[in-house]
Amino acid sequence: MRRAVHIASIAVLLGCSGFAESVAEWVSGSEIEVEGDRVVLTNADGSRQVITQGEHAEAPADFPLPLPPGQPTLDSVVAPEGKGASTLSYRLGPDDDAEAVVAFYTEWFAAEGIEVMSDHKNMAGMRTTALVGSRSGEVYSVTFTDALGTRMLTLTVTPAR
Repeated sequence: MRRAVHIASIAVLLGCSGFAESVAEWVSGSEIEVEGDRVVLTNADGSRQVITQGEHAEAPADFPLPLPPGQPTLDSVVAPEGKGASTLSYRLGPDDDAEAVVAFYTEWFAAEGIEVMSDHKNMAGMRTTALVGSRSGEVYSVTFTDALGTRMLTLTVTPAR
C-alpha cells in the first residue's frame, strides 16, 4: 500500500495523464483516477485511498493527533475511504524549530499517557526522528526528517483492527 501511495504521488507530480498514469497503475497494482486536485487509488482488494496535495490539502477534522505548532504548510493528505491509515505531511520552513516540534509531540504523548518508542538516525546528511506509540490498538507515528535542507513532518494514524 505504501508503495502505491508513493507511486501515485510521483504520478501526480508528473501530471498523471496518459502514459505516466498507465505506468503508475502497472507498477503499483492499483487503479489511479485523477479527480481535479485529488488522486484516488483503488487497490486490488477494493479499498480506496485519496491523496490531496498542495493548497487544497486539508487535515481531517477528526484527525486524532494534534496539528503541529506554528502552522507549517500542509503538503499532502493521504486518507482512506473507510477504515485505514491516514497520513498528513507538512513541509517545514528553515525558521521552524525542529526540536520544538519534536518536543511538542513528545509532551503530547506523555500528557495522553501513551508510551512512546523513539529513534534518531543520521545517515548521509539525512536526520530522522521518529516517535511511535499506541492506545487501544490505534497506532500513532510522528516522523521528522531533515534531508539536505528539505524538512518534513509526517503524522500517521493507523486505526485498530
